[in-house]
Amino acid sequence: MQKIKLICSILLYVVSFSVFCQTIELEGQVIANSDLEGIHILNISSKFYTITNDTGSFKIKGKLNDTLIFSSVQYKLTSVKLSEEIIESKVIRVKLEEFVNQLNEVYVGSPLSGNLQDDIENVKGKPDINFYDVGIPGYKGKPKTKRERELYEADHGKYFVFYGVGFVINVNKILNAITGRTKILKNRVDLEQRDELMSKLIAKFSKELFSRQKCITI
Repeated sequence: MQKIKLICSILLYVVSFSVFCQTIELEGQVIANSDLEGIHILNISSKFYTITNDTGSFKIKGKLNDTLIFSSVQYKLTSVKLSEEIIESKVIRVKLEEFVNQLNEVYVGSPLSGNLQDDIENVKGKPDINFYDVGIPGYKGKPKTKRERELYEADHGKYFVFYGVGFVINVNKILNAITGRTKILKNRVDLEQRDELMSKLIAKFSKELFSRQKCITI
């Protein structure tokens, strides 16, 4: 009789251990004061990942003793270890604490009176000097890239410049046009601008596209 009880206990332990070691899908709910959508949840033990929907709900796979990390800009980083209770119920609820970024005290100098003329006279700072102040011609537009500078050097100016009694030939521009160098440089500048535009689009919209993925396995 004792042997039967021992065998049953062992079998029960093995079954319970195998159940807890299995990876299961958990239904979760994030509780917070403000925006609940787009909170990142990462199972750093089993390498599963998901995000919350607009109500703070989510589903993620995990097993006993796995660690979940909850990450968002507006909330403090939170980690939760999957306990036996969570695994048995297959439900997890996590309350997040709002992240408050405290700024250092800012000193603004002399108080403003509200009278524009008086406030201007009380300002102690002076504007930075620029090339216009000393009569030097300068360029304040967008700096050219290396390829744009190469194209400018190869194709700037007119082919012929007339001076009343004679004219000057822009040999450099003519040779670059004949050899096809100008066309090659224009194509390079065009490709560079396309790459820059693509990089800006990826940087601007990648977060939005990434947030629409319901579940990604890493």
